[in-house]
Amino acid sequence: MSLDRNIDQKPDSTLSASYATKRRSLRPVLCGHFLGKRGLSSLVHATVRLFAIFLSVGVITVAADNQTSGIVGVWDTGDGAHVEIYERDGKYYGKFLYFYDDPPAGGVDAKNPDPALRNRSLVGTDFLLNFEFIDQRWKNGRIYNPENGKLYKADLELRRGVLKVRGWIGFRLLGRTVEWTSLD
Repeated sequence: MSLDRNIDQKPDSTLSASYATKRRSLRPVLCGHFLGKRGLSSLVHATVRLFAIFLSVGVITVAADNQTSGIVGVWDTGDGAHVEIYERDGKYYGKFLYFYDDPPAGGVDAKNPDPALRNRSLVGTDFLLNFEFIDQRWKNGRIYNPENGKLYKADLELRRGVLKVRGWIGFRLLGRTVEWTSLD
């Protein structure tokens, strides 16, 4: 095959097919033509789906941020006390604010294992200690029971505005759950 062909000479069939294929692929591309009859519609739907995914990730992130601070505030324990939960250095703590029923041991920490603390007032005393927000729950914390002076493992979970407080010794299954209601 010579490069100096006559203009009137017809190209051979292999060259003609190759040229036609290249010419077809070099046409100006219009979205509807390039994607076919349903291609543009599919592209629009895919774009809308992708936008919806990004939007929902943003909403979930905002909801998670709201969830982490959701327990901060004042709670009624349902058994005679108001408790304030607060955040300090990325961990969550709770202290007694007020007893509307008779407080344990007359309002002092009489059963504390440390004799130096047995005369302190329970009001203002931290009894929820070191909770971390992990997987939509506050975990790895401890709860102090002033009625017997013992620390228990505990976790907290907020469901529909109700704080579920679960404390246990050894195995979580061997624990007890109480529900607190928000006063805020």
